[in-house]
Amino acid sequence: MGTPAQAAVTGTVPIAFVGRTSTTTAQDPVQSLTRQVRRAEERLPEGFYIARYYWDVESGGTDLDLRSQSAAWQQFAGSGVPRDGGWASCAPRSPPGRPRSPP
Repeated sequence: MGTPAQAAVTGTVPIAFVGRTSTTTAQDPVQSLTRQVRRAEERLPEGFYIARYYWDVESGGTDLDLRSQSAAWQQFAGSGVPRDGGWASCAPRSPPGRPRSPP
């Protein structure tokens, strides 16, 4: 897994990786995120590269509007998977009082 700067040298179209993994009680977050990033990189069309990484460590049952509220990701910050933020950093926003449907 290269850094965004290394990837930018070979790609011209930046995209964002968005990942989520369960807490350590359900799986190994480092293994899961590393696998997710690797698979995303393997499937990139020629000329594309991952410029930003957004991921969280939380239950998959967490409502979309409540994601990225915990600090569970911090214990994995040194895992080697870059992080520019979590779901809340890149999720579309709904007008107040109007529910957002899942992507």
